[in-house]
Formats: sequence, C-alpha cells, structure tokens
Amino acid sequence: MVTRSSVRSSGVLALVLAAAAGWLGCGSSGDDDDDAADTGGDTTDDGDDGDGGDGGDDADARYSLLLRGDPFTRLVVEVDAVAGMEPYGENPAQLADGLDSVVDKPDGVEVAIDGDLESAGADHAWTFDELQALAGDSFDLALADDAIAIHLLFVDGHSADDSDAGVVLGEAWSHTHIAIFKQTIDDVCSASVLPEALREQQCRDAELSILIHEAGHLLGLVDNDLPMVEPHRDQDEAHGRHDADDGCVMYWAYEGGALFDAIGERLLGGGGGAIGFDDACLADLAAERAR
Repeated sequence: MVTRSSVRSSGVLALVLAAAAGWLGCGSSGDDDDDAADTGGDTTDDGDDGDGGDGGDDADARYSLLLRGDPFTRLVVEVDAVAGMEPYGENPAQLADGLDSVVDKPDGVEVAIDGDLESAGADHAWTFDELQALAGDSFDLALADDAIAIHLLFVDGHSADDSDAGVVLGEAWSHTHIAIFKQTIDDVCSASVLPEALREQQCRDAELSILIHEAGHLLGLVDNDLPMVEPHRDQDEAHGRHDADDGCVMYWAYEGGALFDAIGERLLGGGGGAIGFDDACLADLAAERAR
C-alpha cells in the first residue's frame, strides 16, 4: 500500500510568530508545538514505486538512495506543470540548491523542466489514485545510470480530500513524488492580510517552504523511515511524521495556515525567505549520508 503525506491549510491567516532564518539551519524558538490543520496519512513508502529509472540495490530504501552518494552521484528534480500553474520563478532551482547542501551527490543536484501537464480544470477534485496515475504517466525523464530523480507535479483544481477542516496544499508519496496544488495555494495567498507589496513574496516563500517540507518527507523526515539521531518527532500521533520544534519547516503546524502566518510575520519584520530544517533534522540527514 502506498501511503502519503498531505500539506493542509486551514485558511486562517492570523499572524503567528515563528523564529527561523534561512532554509537549512533554522533557529528554534523553543516554546511552541506543532502545526495548524493536518489530517493524518503523514507517512510515505520506503520503497521505490518503479518510476524514474532509479535502480540500485533492493536492500536500500529509496530515501537512503536520495541521500547517499553511492550508487547515484546525481539527483535530478523533474518538474511537470499545468500551463499557468508553474512554480514561482526560481523556486525549483532554490529547492535544488538547498537539497545539494543536505544530500551527498558529488555530481550535484539539477532541475529538469520536463513537460506540460494537461489541465484537469479549475473545479477538478483530484483523488490520490488520479495523482498516482498522473505521476506514473509523466515521470518519464530519461536518466543516466548515475542519476536518481524526484518528481514535482504542479496541478490546477484542488484535492478531493479538502474539507471544512482545511484544504490540501501538497502531497508527497513513495519517497519519489510531490504534488503541489498550485491553484489552492494561490487562493490561500489571495486572502493574505499583508500589504500588496509583500503579498507576492509571502506566496513565493510559502510555496518554497511547502516544497521543502514535502522534500523532507521524501528524504525520510521526521521518523518517516529515516532514523532519528535524537528524538524530535512530535509525540501527538494525530500530527504524523512531524517535528516537535516550531523553528523547523517540518513542524506539524507548517502544513497549514501557520506557515503563511510565520512567513508574513518575518516579512513585516524586514526578513524573508523560506523556512528550513532545524539542527535535529540536519543531524538525521547527516547520519544517513555518512552510513
């Protein structure tokens, strides 16, 4: 069975302070707990689902193959998007740059803008089975033997799992695929209380933070198959595989409106940029790289 992680937004945009700087080494505020509107299903498979030409030893979990330099020396970020739903500007490249600093890929991390996805329509409600089929059909970039890939899908419409409790912003599964509900993110952004001059940057930084959060799940965070060096997973099982520290992008509340709020607060204070991993997550990733 393929399980998945969903990023949700409650749509509440009250400003909430969360201390963080840069998307890799995030500081800790030390006194908060997890996210705002998560709804279960927050694990991903530890196996390869067969896409993307990424062979390797069957004994190696896919999250480990993404992190370590052997047998794959390159990581490719394949991006497929519906026309008009493309990611903001340099977000895929910034994701790749950040990944390059937490994975051991001697030949680097690169972005491949691979193809246009067919629009499903603004009112389409995506089921997970539909997303999985789309991923299988579109994850088709030819890879050299030394490369392994992750897959970003930017779609229109919205998730069939949306409810009064919150809307889904993104999903990650099989340590391979990330689906971003770009239209939903734009709808949440349109309700921002920030001045217009800051609103686009808030949306841009929020999208990148969602990508980092979901990429963290692909890499096995938090206790999502990747072993923890020290315990830092939130102990409330309702929040799934998330960090207990609100200084980390893997904090459960950053799957919801609190992410937009935290970024908005930083922008109003003169800062900016996506929220990143804390020291505990970085230690987990480093331990697997060195294995």
